[in-house]
Amino acid sequence: MEAGAGLKKIVASAQRSTASVREIARAAAEQAGESRMVVESTEKVDGMTRKIAGATQEQARGSELIRRASERMAEIAYRVRNSSAAQVEATRQITASVEEVNRMVAQINNAIKEQGKNIINVLETAAAVRNVSVENTNKALETDVAIEELVRLNDKLIEGVKRFKLRR
Repeated sequence: MEAGAGLKKIVASAQRSTASVREIARAAAEQAGESRMVVESTEKVDGMTRKIAGATQEQARGSELIRRASERMAEIAYRVRNSSAAQVEATRQITASVEEVNRMVAQINNAIKEQGKNIINVLETAAAVRNVSVENTNKALETDVAIEELVRLNDKLIEGVKRFKLRR
C-alpha cells in the first residue's frame, strides 16, 4: 500500500514538474518574441540615428555656406572702405550676399526643425525600447521563479524516490 501511495506521489510530482517545464517553455517563447520586438525597436532607433546624422550633415553644410558668405561679406566691406568708385557695385554684392545668407538661414531653420522632429522620434523609440527591456526583465524574473519551483519539485521528487522501496 505504501508503494502505491509513494508511486502516486511520484506521478503527481512528475505531472507538476511537467506543467512547470511547459510554463517555462511558454515564458521562453514569449521572451523570444519580445526579443524580436527589441531588435525591431533597435532597428528603428538606428534609422532615426541615420536621419539625425543626415540632418546634422545638412546643418554643417549650412554652417559652411554661412561661413563662406561671411568671408565674402568681409571682403566686400573691405572693398567699400577702400574704393568709393566701386561703392554701388559693392552695395549690390552685399545685398546679394545678405539674400544668400537669408536663404541659408532659412535652410538651416528647416534642417533644425527636421532634426527636432527626428529627436522626438528617437526619444519615443528609446522609451519603447526601455519598456520592452522592462518587460523582458519581468519575464526573466518570472522564469527564475518558475525554475526555482521546478528545482523545489525536483528535490521533492528525489526525496520521494529515496523513500520509495521496491519489494520483491
